[in-house]
Amino acid sequence: MSKWDFHPDRALDILERISDAFFSLDRKGRFTYVNSQAERLLRRCRAELIGRHIWTEYPDAIGTIFHTEYEKSLAEGTAKVFEGFYAPFDSWFEVRVHPATDGLAVFFIDITQRRAVQQALQEREEDLNRAQAVAKTGSWRLNVGRNELLWSDENYRIFGIPKDTPLTYETFLAAVHPDDRDFVDRSWRAARRGEPCEIEHRIVVGSEVKWVRERAELEFDRQEMLIGGFGTVQDITDRKRAEEHIRSAALFPEQNPFPVLRVAQDGTLLFANSSARALLEQWECQLGRQVPVEVKQALETALENAVRQELRICCDGRQLSFTLVPIVENNYVNFYGHDITERERVQAELLGAKEAAEKANRVKSQFLANMSHEIRTPMSGVMGMLELVLDTNLTAVQRRYLEIARDAAESLLQVINDILDFSRIEAKKLVFANEPFSLRECLSGTVDLLSLKARQKGLELKLDIDPEGPEIVVGDPDRLRQVLFNLIGNAIKFTEKGEISVHVRSCPQQTGDDRHRLLFSVRDTGIGISAEGQRRLFQAFSQVDDSHTRRFKGTGLGLAICKEIVARMGGEIRVESEEGSGSLFTFTVQLGRHSDRT
Repeated sequence: MSKWDFHPDRALDILERISDAFFSLDRKGRFTYVNSQAERLLRRCRAELIGRHIWTEYPDAIGTIFHTEYEKSLAEGTAKVFEGFYAPFDSWFEVRVHPATDGLAVFFIDITQRRAVQQALQEREEDLNRAQAVAKTGSWRLNVGRNELLWSDENYRIFGIPKDTPLTYETFLAAVHPDDRDFVDRSWRAARRGEPCEIEHRIVVGSEVKWVRERAELEFDRQEMLIGGFGTVQDITDRKRAEEHIRSAALFPEQNPFPVLRVAQDGTLLFANSSARALLEQWECQLGRQVPVEVKQALETALENAVRQELRICCDGRQLSFTLVPIVENNYVNFYGHDITERERVQAELLGAKEAAEKANRVKSQFLANMSHEIRTPMSGVMGMLELVLDTNLTAVQRRYLEIARDAAESLLQVINDILDFSRIEAKKLVFANEPFSLRECLSGTVDLLSLKARQKGLELKLDIDPEGPEIVVGDPDRLRQVLFNLIGNAIKFTEKGEISVHVRSCPQQTGDDRHRLLFSVRDTGIGISAEGQRRLFQAFSQVDDSHTRRFKGTGLGLAICKEIVARMGGEIRVESEEGSGSLFTFTVQLGRHSDRT
């Protein structure tokens, strides 16, 4: 054997030294090898894993992308590369699966930090795009060496150009207003010679003419050759229109239906048009006299900062808004007014309508809560009497009719309970207990109550509780039962054959954590839910099938109530489903730790 011949020990040594975690499985899914990196990421030593089945050791992965891609790779004989989130570890992993004749070879790394960085970068980019949209200012970057011109999203919006349009200087120039095209081209050519570039011009977007303000900073090498640059484009159409309006008003002040004034720096009134007569009478002011103190203060600020100011004044029952335009070189300020009374009135009406709607909603919620409570009491009596009658000697027909009446009463009571709970949620009065209870008894009792309904449909209902989980926890067992009743009940309702499985697992605890974090999952083999249905599944009064002839009845409140209960218990609820392939509902809750000390 030469020194280059391959040896198994050398392969194992390499696998122990690589930075990736690695393990291998036989075709039955049993671990045959686990390197040291995999021990750390799997949080188990190899002695505990070798010979054990992967899905037995990590049952929470069943139904996730990990289980799906492993099975596909083994069945298809093709390599798979994917990223997946494993909830019990609260971590993201990048996985590469390679099939072999005797099983699978799996390389994986923890990419949680990388995903966090990517998410942060994406959020920053979204913030930048949002800021540019608010400021109506786009940006661009030019790289001459790569012949690359990049535009921000706001730039495309300003110019009205689809994002997939190839960008060239000609593309930009074609959008410029024909009357401004030569001026813009000359300015750009001057900028390429090193001259400053800050211009305002018009562009044509469809049938609309816009005004933009452009600034550019170009970069040159030592031979003064252009290598790139950066620039901004701001949509100033609104400003230009306002300026035009003010210019028009300034040219014809006597024709302006609103007050136009000119006031000197010391507060002396220099000019007022005829529309300002009522305002001057209110101020007890005339030409050559001083304007009120608050007006003088506003004009001093405008002149000092050389920026426009807004001043609102009430006159003769009208609300007037004045734009103060400082003419610094002449030490006076022009006041251009317009009537905003109607706008103020509309805003007041909208505020009143909003308050009235909120009050009506509160009254509605209280009415629903009261009515639900009043109806629930006699309904409980009706159901009790039906149960007593069913315990007597009856004919088959009588028993059948009474059972139908009992089922209808149970459905009506469930509707009433949903409305009552939802009304409490809207009124923020949903009450939660905080008491010790047996987790196993709570779950077993819930499943036992629903087992009969499952057996009547020929379905198998399974319960799997983590043996390492807590026995006694502190919280509200009734609210927990309510969520499970809803999810398991829906699973039975929408499943015609197969099984429903309920799993409960403990999530990893943080150091010093004084609460139990539990993961619940309810899986069925039913009809599944479309992507559109999943998007509105947890919305109030929303159902997967909203048609009048829908097969499955209900208020559409159950899952919305479950979402609120789970959130109030410190967790969240999710769904994974595909039409025709069943559904998986998962939710987490946080329950207090129980101490036997008194």
